[in-house]
Amino acid sequence: MSIWRCSTCYPNAIGAAVVTEQITDLRGVNTHFYEFVGNISPVGFEDLIIKAVKRILAKIRTACDICVINTDGYILNTGIEYKVRMAKEIRSDMLVCLGKDSLLNNFKARLDSSTVVFGRSPSKTTKSRIDRSKRRLNQFQRYFKEQSRTKLIAKELSYTKFVYRGQTYSGMWIDRYGFLRLNKRRTLPVKLRRPEGMFVGLGMNREIVGFGLILNASRYELTIQSSANDFNKIHLSNSGICNSTGIRYTQ
Repeated sequence: MSIWRCSTCYPNAIGAAVVTEQITDLRGVNTHFYEFVGNISPVGFEDLIIKAVKRILAKIRTACDICVINTDGYILNTGIEYKVRMAKEIRSDMLVCLGKDSLLNNFKARLDSSTVVFGRSPSKTTKSRIDRSKRRLNQFQRYFKEQSRTKLIAKELSYTKFVYRGQTYSGMWIDRYGFLRLNKRRTLPVKLRRPEGMFVGLGMNREIVGFGLILNASRYELTIQSSANDFNKIHLSNSGICNSTGIRYTQ
């Protein structure tokens, strides 16, 4: 299972695959299970990620004996505590720490030290923030180029449910300034940026069945580019591509 890092996993999502033979490159792995998070950074989405990991584990454990979770590299501020919470909630058998000795000792102090081991980081794998941003943009673009059955799908807002940060909303509208607003009973409306260019996950009941890109939005309808055939939920995200510049954005 990979959080953010799997080359075959759609950005904003967590992907898991059953590997039956030796591999040397994750780009050769076909992802079998998805959970949509809606953000390219784990910051502020830690609880959502842990719940998503637990849901995928429940599915994939029936198909394999060993599950390796390739986590994100978030360790600053509350990043370590978030990893510790994940390890405890999924009841991991072992935690392999790739990094400095101080980081290893930090994890050992918070978990059963006998389950925490040190691993050497692969050499020459350090990427700058710009490199990572370019790679994610390439992933976005490659996904749509590789989908030979991509088509335009029109969805009426009144007949579609929307999911954002784990909450399901039955009401959505585009305000007079073009911003997307979500409404749920007894809660304040959620305001997101203009939906054009937003990357979305497409769901049927509780399963992610595909991904898409919002091309156009009116007060009553969304036009989405996707290869998905049928879905009744749209999982919104904080990222996409600006139509005018072609540059990836985040909220």
